[in-house]
Amino acid sequence: MSITTLEDAQKLAKRRDLHLLRLNQTDAKTGRLMFKLVTAADMLADDTVEGKDASSKSAAEKGSKKTTEKSLTIGARITDHDLASRLKNIAKWLHKRHEVRILIQGNLSGADEGSAERIVKTIETTIKEPQVIGKIVQRRQKGGYIKFSIMPMASPTPTPAAPTPAES
Repeated sequence: MSITTLEDAQKLAKRRDLHLLRLNQTDAKTGRLMFKLVTAADMLADDTVEGKDASSKSAAEKGSKKTTEKSLTIGARITDHDLASRLKNIAKWLHKRHEVRILIQGNLSGADEGSAERIVKTIETTIKEPQVIGKIVQRRQKGGYIKFSIMPMASPTPTPAAPTPAES
């Protein structure tokens, strides 16, 4: 841990392909804001391990097989064409029964909040139309980031036909 200026920390994060995560606490002596350098995978990791344990138990009870997770980081200033290609990837992964974790990065000042919400709405409509292929769960918004997971919808299981009295 070291003390640097915010500009130097931003340069270091960009050089190492990391992200600056603002911590809720301030330095006790000086009262300065504290930031942490994290990878995109760390940012996508769940904030609560307990919630993941509960969801994995319920999935085991249902007898569904374990699906893999796909992680996707989207900038709030993404172009429409790039967003369309990301949406195709999301739809493909959901059809293959993968859980998709999405991180939408905005500006810490909140300037990109409107475009981040637009991206979330676009993803919601994509997974619900023309047929429902996934469900958004665990949506969290912290600072300039929006994190959520998309679970694939359970495939319809064929129900066995009840025997008619003539067959018995």
